[in-house]
Amino acid sequence: MKISIFKKLEVSLKSTAPNARRLQAESRRYAQFSQKMKVFKTFTLLWIALSSCVGETNSVNLKDYYTSKEILELQKLIQFVDKEITHNCGDAKLACYNKFFNQFENLEASAELKLPISQKGELQLLKNIDSNIFKDIWKICEYERSYKKDSTVTFQSICLNPKGRFAKFLIDLTDEHEKLKDYGKAFEIMGDYTPAMNGIVIKCHDWFNIDSQDELLLMTIHLLTLNYPEKIE
Repeated sequence: MKISIFKKLEVSLKSTAPNARRLQAESRRYAQFSQKMKVFKTFTLLWIALSSCVGETNSVNLKDYYTSKEILELQKLIQFVDKEITHNCGDAKLACYNKFFNQFENLEASAELKLPISQKGELQLLKNIDSNIFKDIWKICEYERSYKKDSTVTFQSICLNPKGRFAKFLIDLTDEHEKLKDYGKAFEIMGDYTPAMNGIVIKCHDWFNIDSQDELLLMTIHLLTLNYPEKIE
């Protein structure tokens, strides 16, 4: 039985119609799937970005180390040093801090450091704060200094208490800090402020974020320790 070319074409069109509808349906499903994948990728990239930001933000918080009452005592220390740095400055806080530390820009490593912070005011402050806070942060240290070949003098001052909560706070806060990691690592190794740490706080003060209470506390304690008057035994 012969079928004309037109009949064959009709049969062919009838047989391909379901396939065409199927392809159209699959095309729509694919488009919907592609749209969902775009949304999924967008949310995935956003999640990764947010996760990265969270990862760079240090989760250490002062309230995890001290009570609310103790933090008020620590704030007294911060306020004292902040006032000493910014008084009679007349500029914005950051500019005042820059002016304060720029005094030491050309200070040689072997030179004696004299901070323009009232030692009398500091002694009064440390006398009045909670004694438990003082003991947590500092301890009394003695060290000898040679003047002549066979002559030494014993001095007494304060140094950090490596077993206190503040010492742990310092190490934890700086552990993943982009700029202060070496600062904290030096303390973790030596258990006290080192010349390298002194150099960081004096010459690289902008590594500390003074708008962060936690980082400002690190700077405050360091400056108070450096400024504490030595006593000859």
